[in-house]
Amino acid sequence: MKISTKGLYGTLAVFDLAIHSASGNVHKADIAERQQIPEQYLAQLLSALRRAGYIKSVRGPAGGHLLAKQPGEITVGEIVELLDGPQVNDATADVDDPSSRRVIQSLFNEADRAAADVLASVTFDDLVARWRDTEGAIDFII
Repeated sequence: MKISTKGLYGTLAVFDLAIHSASGNVHKADIAERQQIPEQYLAQLLSALRRAGYIKSVRGPAGGHLLAKQPGEITVGEIVELLDGPQVNDATADVDDPSSRRVIQSLFNEADRAAADVLASVTFDDLVARWRDTEGAIDFII
């Protein structure tokens, strides 16, 4: 499994909206600044997320973006798959490949499926709860 920058940034954008949209519309510039995403790139991602029905956009001075669904109804896997495509690569080894190659390829396929299952099981509500649990934590660097 490989999550691209597009998948990462899209996940960060939805996560930011899950954290902040309870207080109203969230401006693109604020998301870009908080998540360190180039604003032009973020605009493309927000457009894709809007077309897919995950976010709503409101124009005007009081406008911005908000989630179109509850954070508990959106999984990380959905967003990654929307932006990066299917994450499970069930590659098959050629029949003429040695059995060792087939065994290893099977293991890699299993790992891809497990990772996709984890992403599919974690909602943005779950991420917000994790974030709130660690928000007050202090990181010590030694």
